[in-house]
Amino acid sequence: MKTLNVKTKEESVTFIIQTVSQKTDEQCGKYGFKTCIDAYKLHLEGFGADTISSMLFPIFNGNAEMAEAAIDAGRELMFDQSMESLKPASVEPIATATAKLEMPIYESPALAMNLKRFGHDENACICCGRPMKEGESKLIHMTTSHTALHNSIKNEADALALGFDSQLYFPIGNSCAKKMPKEFIHG
Repeated sequence: MKTLNVKTKEESVTFIIQTVSQKTDEQCGKYGFKTCIDAYKLHLEGFGADTISSMLFPIFNGNAEMAEAAIDAGRELMFDQSMESLKPASVEPIATATAKLEMPIYESPALAMNLKRFGHDENACICCGRPMKEGESKLIHMTTSHTALHNSIKNEADALALGFDSQLYFPIGNSCAKKMPKEFIHG
């Protein structure tokens, strides 16, 4: 069973999705739930995969096949097997729903010392300030509140739709990444 938290201006609604195909699960992993649902909604409004991929969603980089796969995933997320709309499972306060999607970023006790030693480097670990070694490619999706976002939130549009101000991705070293839940580590 999967859940999908969707925040509107008025409330946060949790949808329960009983069954979802592997293909839909993969597409949601690549593009995020909201992107797939939004692509499907635009498709219903008459936009084709070419338009959606090239003009409306930069994540697809003009690739209509990627947009079509996201549209299909959105269709499955929006409708169950009998093609009836999913009914909201519960309504939670926004703070409760969004708290599960973010967490404080680990801060190493050596951060201040490493910043003094190595300076502020854009390729340094956000948690400890050490320069990244070759082969370290893990990232965290950080908010302006210096919290990490769950790895199901793939892009800035998903973050904004859930009420988070995204700063996008920052590098995290392998040893610091082990100090955070894997659901908040990308790459």
